[in-house]
Amino acid sequence: MKKLILMAAMVAVTAITTATAQELDRHSRDYSSLLPQKGDLATGIDLAGAAKFIGNSFADNKAEGNAITPFGGANFFAKYFIADNIALRARLGFGVTNITNREFVVDDAAYALDPMTPKEVTDAYKTSEKSFDLGVGIEFRRSLRRVQGYAGAELFIGTLSEKHSYEYGNAITQTNQNPTSYWGGYGERDLEEKMSGVRGGLSIFTGVDYFISRNVSMGFEFGLTGYGTSIRPVSLTTEMWDTVTNAYKKETDETNPKQGRFDIAPTAGLNMMFYF
Repeated sequence: MKKLILMAAMVAVTAITTATAQELDRHSRDYSSLLPQKGDLATGIDLAGAAKFIGNSFADNKAEGNAITPFGGANFFAKYFIADNIALRARLGFGVTNITNREFVVDDAAYALDPMTPKEVTDAYKTSEKSFDLGVGIEFRRSLRRVQGYAGAELFIGTLSEKHSYEYGNAITQTNQNPTSYWGGYGERDLEEKMSGVRGGLSIFTGVDYFISRNVSMGFEFGLTGYGTSIRPVSLTTEMWDTVTNAYKKETDETNPKQGRFDIAPTAGLNMMFYF
């Protein structure tokens, strides 16, 4: 019995010693070889923004929606480590939204020939929004095993544009000066409305990177951006049948003067980075 107790005690001591050694080894393991070092270059992309960018680029929806948020597009990053814990970075941002709404209306020409069996044509309303940003900034980093936390600031400048266009199934003609239209009508119809502008500002951000290997990390970044926007005058192109000249008329006018605004917007991203 004493021998069994002694053997059990020895097994228990050995198990505890082994577990303790493994735990100490786990905590004392050196992960510095996985982390970026001075002179390293990194490139990467915001995965969530890229997915939204691709989806909105090819959207073809009847219902309205999917409009871009101030910085909701794809962000591509490049970083250069001037020290083990300091990196200079550049960001290239794209935002794209395409929306198409379609509606059936009566085919005026077919209806004139046969009112009893009316046919339909399609009117379409398209919205296109685009944005582009270029930013440069700096990151300060702290390490804890496989994880690096960072914070920094970025200056950026960018452009944005928005266009609304209409396509009608029934054309304006001398014999049909007020055709059936889902949008507009009553003698005059909108064809295209365009807006463009520039913006610039400052972002402060913080994030965390987890290093899967020496060359790959996954991370999350949150930021707060303050920026000013200058919007050029809005132009609107319309069409109508001019009863004075008895001819089709298309003209473009400015509908809004130059505008300016200042916004503060939060940003968030899920990033994948590759290190060289």
